[in-house]
Amino acid sequence: MNDLNQNEIYKKYLDSGINNFSTKELLDLSDILYGLGLYHELIDVAEYTVSLIDMGISNDFIEEDLNDWINEGYDDETDDFEEEIPEENIDNEDITGNDDEELEEEERKSDNIDALREYLLKIIIECALKEGNYDKVYATIDKFLETTDIREADLYNDVALIGMGIGDHLFAIKYLRMIQNDQIHKVAAVNNLAICYEALGEAEKGIKLLQDHLDEDPYDNITWINLGNLLARCDNLDEALKAFDISFAIDDTNMACLKNIARVYKVKGNLNKAIKYLDDAEKLDPNDYEVLIIKAECYLLMNKPKKAVNLFKTVVEEFPERAEIHHSLSVAYILDGQVEKGYRAALKSWELDPDNHFFKSFVAKILGEDKGLRAQADKLYRELLRDSKDPNIHMITAQYYLNANNPNKALQIALKVQEKDPNIHHLNIFISRCYTVLGDYDAAQKAFDMETDERAKEEFYNTLNNAKSN
Repeated sequence: MNDLNQNEIYKKYLDSGINNFSTKELLDLSDILYGLGLYHELIDVAEYTVSLIDMGISNDFIEEDLNDWINEGYDDETDDFEEEIPEENIDNEDITGNDDEELEEEERKSDNIDALREYLLKIIIECALKEGNYDKVYATIDKFLETTDIREADLYNDVALIGMGIGDHLFAIKYLRMIQNDQIHKVAAVNNLAICYEALGEAEKGIKLLQDHLDEDPYDNITWINLGNLLARCDNLDEALKAFDISFAIDDTNMACLKNIARVYKVKGNLNKAIKYLDDAEKLDPNDYEVLIIKAECYLLMNKPKKAVNLFKTVVEEFPERAEIHHSLSVAYILDGQVEKGYRAALKSWELDPDNHFFKSFVAKILGEDKGLRAQADKLYRELLRDSKDPNIHMITAQYYLNANNPNKALQIALKVQEKDPNIHHLNIFISRCYTVLGDYDAAQKAFDMETDERAKEEFYNTLNNAKSN
């Protein structure tokens, strides 16, 4: 029977269910349902497929193609030379060789079927988690332990990672705690627990967990790096540097450590020191393009766009399909005064990622800076307001209209953003600026007083008061 394509498989499923599906079609259907987000249906399909395996029901797919499905197949062993066999031993050698080959093939097939079964059980766990069906999750975990030879700790590590992957950090924590003292998974469990605690807004708990582990094992370089990263994300940059310094002392060739130290110095504004560490990293691995990206970003901050352009061009040549690199190159071109090249690079980033509203807004911004292209810019901004739910994109659009001498439109957009997300950075200052341009100083003062960022208020204070006095 010819293989059905995805549309045919899905239509067959909708028309007649899964009773007449081959195993290969069931697995293809599983991929389709996963892509459509039909997790409840996928659970049914996966459980049905597992039941076929448990009953020993096989077909041509299981016999011939399962290798390809599980791990892209096994390479056939080939002999580079022919061994000369004494004539009297030929028959015996042939018989023994055939038996060994058949036994090896049967074992390989059995291993693959077991791997397929385990894969399907993990799919059931993931889908049940996404559905919030914890009874199904726990029942499948019990079935996994009862019917496979997997170590309990290994399974708990796998299901914890599934939980982390879909953002169910409380579920992940439950199982990571169970393997926290397992000899094989201890380090990974501690580090993953810290990630989960941070995701739940309990970063300090994660930091303490990593620190306690390092008190027991002060030479665990991975944990020092993760501690530094967590401290940096909590804006504790000096402590982050201390962690990275210890990591660097343990291994001064660790690329992750060098890049992270550079990132911290970049955030702190010590760009020359950041460049120094990036230079050291580049000597260790000239082909680490992440180093070039960070260095280019430093050069942009140092107002050296030409150097940034050269670095981003090198990265684009290596990764021509990465939209974010084309975007960075467009920024560098524009800062270097090469607006036309910047526009083309921005268009490329949007072309590669057409659903990225930020890239689209950047194209609109370039168009909007040319009075002759304002109509095109207006069209793109209207589409952004219609299609994007991101309040930051709406504020970029509001800024465009304010710059284009349309403060009423800008204010209208900003007030709608305020209704849904009043905590947008510097939103009150922007609203105050709109009211100031419109001459409504009482409303401008009220919005100004609501701003919580004292530095932003200080920067706008003179503008507001000068407008009021005039």
